[in-house]
Amino acid sequence: MMPHIDLDTLADHAEGLLSADRATSVTAHLDSCAECRMQLADLNDLSRMLAATPAPPLPAGVAARIDSALAREAEEAARRPADPAYQPDYGIGKVVPISRAQRRNRWMRGLVAAAAAAVLIGGGATVAAQFVNQDPPAAVGEVPTVDVAQLDVITSGTEYSPNLLQSQLTGVLQQMRDDAVPVGDTEAIRSDLDACLPAAVERQGSEPAVVDVAQFEGQPAFAVFFPSADDQYDVVITSRQCTGGDGDVLDVVHLPDIP
Repeated sequence: MMPHIDLDTLADHAEGLLSADRATSVTAHLDSCAECRMQLADLNDLSRMLAATPAPPLPAGVAARIDSALAREAEEAARRPADPAYQPDYGIGKVVPISRAQRRNRWMRGLVAAAAAAVLIGGGATVAAQFVNQDPPAAVGEVPTVDVAQLDVITSGTEYSPNLLQSQLTGVLQQMRDDAVPVGDTEAIRSDLDACLPAAVERQGSEPAVVDVAQFEGQPAFAVFFPSADDQYDVVITSRQCTGGDGDVLDVVHLPDIP
């Protein structure tokens, strides 16, 4: 079994910071790893939330401490010997390098701490509450409700596979834009939609645009398309035999804009 991609690398991939070869390797891994795709979707959710959250001004005391630390660093740099092992003493103990493997699980905890700090400084209560609980973005208050009767339902007939999921969903999205996919009968599957959409809506915290009635690994499933930003979509794959448990959500994929 291939090892999972660490969160540092996933974050770099989300921001387009990896080399072309490394990005290709990561994309290939994501095609076959549902867990890493979910982590990448969570990172994308976090980036969008933080981008939409106004940055509060730093308290005067914090700004002063930062200025002081930068001034000390400038002084240290000016008199630093040409010794690669030299490390300045700021009264916080010896700095010890941490390997990427050790940082893997600390990365998400760092995001939680950053979100909590935003709350303490002011203005980030929603962000912190969501990521302390490891939940995706949601509006303040109750989870959005969906009027199933007004929902756009299609039947692409796609047999979705974890290894091909992103390319298959991109193809279906292109068909939707070309009006080349059959419209589904909402009433015929209303009970399944009523049972399974809440898991997807609660995860995304927003209303879906389209639901594709399809198959996933040979089992009846829904592909629920949620608009994100700039004509991009997050797609949540759910079962059609939902029980209200964690297993209702089968996979999550972020689709970039189609040229």
